[in-house]
This record gives sequence, C-alpha cells and structure tokens, in this order.
Amino acid sequence: MAARSALPKILGATALGGVGYYFYAAGGSAKSAKNRAEADLHKASADIKAHLPHQEKTDARGIGSKTGAKFDETVAEANKQYGRAESEVKGMAHGARAKIDELDKKIDDEASKAKSSTSGWFGNKK
Repeated sequence: MAARSALPKILGATALGGVGYYFYAAGGSAKSAKNRAEADLHKASADIKAHLPHQEKTDARGIGSKTGAKFDETVAEANKQYGRAESEVKGMAHGARAKIDELDKKIDDEASKAKSSTSGWFGNKK
C-alpha cells in the first residue's frame, strides 16, 4: 500500500482553524468574520509586496494582467458559444412550433370534415 500524504489533512485543519479563529474573533458574526479576514489578507498582501524587489512586483502585475485577460477571453468565448446554442435551440423550437401548428390545423380540418359527414347521417346539414 502506498503511503498517503498528510499534507491535505494538515492544510484542511489549518483552513478550518483559520475560519474558526475569524468566526470566534468576530463574536459569531459571519459578515464581520469575512470583513476581518479580508482586511488581514489585504494587509498580508501589502506586506509581501513591500518586501519584493521592483522587478518581481512588475512581473507579478504582468502575470496578474495576463491571467485576467485569459479569464476574460474564456468568459467571452463561453458567452459566444452560449449565444450560438441559444439561437439554435430557439430556431428548433420555432420550427417545432410551426410543425405543431400545421398538425393542429390539419387535425381541426379533418375533425370538421368528420363532423359534417356524421351530421349528415342524423339530418343536420351544415
């Protein structure tokens, strides 16, 4: 049997402890705990950025902007594909609706013919 890494358990316990800390520090208020966690995260991010040399800060911004651009590109492509699929489905629904209307009209016409022929049997002429 292969040895399993304890890293996932350690990371999970650490994350759970962090959530518990912020929740406890906020007095049980989830909104307040979220705000405190975000504030601490921004502070830690600013401290890390302050200790980075200028070139690494620039590289990090470039990586962030490339990642953001790629994300935007992916979202735009997904929206485009959704639009195509939506218009195809609408076209198919329109075609199906037209066929149903045509079939409904045909049934009504046949029913009308059948009614007039049976009315003739009983003396009602229409």
